[in-house]
Amino acid sequence: MVQRSLHKALLFLLAPIAGVCGLITPGTPQAIPHSTSVASTTGVAATSSRAVAVWADSTGAVWQISSLDGISWNAGSSSIIATGITTFLEICKGPLGYGVIAYIYTTQIQPYFIFSSDGISWDMGQIVPVPPNIGNGGAAPSIAGNNQGFMTTYTLNPSGVILYGYSSFYDGSSWSTATKIDSATIAGESPSVAVYQNTFVATWVDNTNFNAQSGISTDMGATWSAPSAITNDNSVNSQVTVSATSKGFLAAWVDVSGNAQSSFSSDAMTWSSPVQIASDINTSDNTAIGLSGTSDGYIAAWQDSMNNAYASFSEDGSSWADPVQIGTGLDSIDSSIIGVSFFGSKCLFTWTSGSAPYSNLCQVELPSSSSPHSYKRPSNRR
Repeated sequence: MVQRSLHKALLFLLAPIAGVCGLITPGTPQAIPHSTSVASTTGVAATSSRAVAVWADSTGAVWQISSLDGISWNAGSSSIIATGITTFLEICKGPLGYGVIAYIYTTQIQPYFIFSSDGISWDMGQIVPVPPNIGNGGAAPSIAGNNQGFMTTYTLNPSGVILYGYSSFYDGSSWSTATKIDSATIAGESPSVAVYQNTFVATWVDNTNFNAQSGISTDMGATWSAPSAITNDNSVNSQVTVSATSKGFLAAWVDVSGNAQSSFSSDAMTWSSPVQIASDINTSDNTAIGLSGTSDGYIAAWQDSMNNAYASFSEDGSSWADPVQIGTGLDSIDSSIIGVSFFGSKCLFTWTSGSAPYSNLCQVELPSSSSPHSYKRPSNRR
């Protein structure tokens, strides 16, 4: 009887505690093959069978490479898929394929879109038409895709003094006319965008009180809702990233005290009170929070004040598991963000260290065994 009771007690202690699922077990960081020094953060987007990593070098060339297992990056050698960009970039995987968005400078700053239906063959890109502008305010564009095409959100400086957030939609053949997301000006960081089915959500920081705000579009960016407040304490100090899943919408940011915060909404209009993800975030380079989500929950990743990479899991944004270290020695790149993408039932993280791209495939103990089906790629910004 005593032995059986002890056995039951041990089983109880070893069983996952309710609400604490999402344990991340780090793998071994891997150097990704590359030919030139990396001048941006390293982004990643994945399906259950292929991961694609992208980065930019100091000449403005965008490189890509694939992995079929999330560990060995040998599914084709690294190759240049664009040149002349400003080393601000982001990648996402939508139903139609992989999309990369960056900025290019010709006679003015314009977003530049690169597409691959399979992660193997890439077009050499196309310019997204935008209104006349002086510049982009030093912020990365964002991108998300659904079964109708790709949405990109970005910041433009039409007069050299003020910044506005815009969106454009690509339906597979052409880009829509650029639309203002909000009639008011926004802070320097570009709006982040995510999508679940046909609901696109953009998040940004207002330029008056430095609060996080959101807007939704259900007509591929032709119109946007009035802004909804995510925060009201005037403390946001980074881009507000966002993830969209069947559970709802999760926004994340860094506050002025160096804390990573998040807020959850079922409709992207009414948001929960902020919940702290972690403290001691690197704020010297305005580091933002990388996000990825599935029907099981959300993973956030960030760079701490010692330039180490950490990650945490939350089932619904109401609480976060203890942070787990996944990498060290990250380069201190302005507005850097760690690439995060679910890779089947695991999670793949990417970053830049010593001007080289790195990855780490980690085990994730999810609340259920359901497969990921809708998630937002994190930005990769310099």
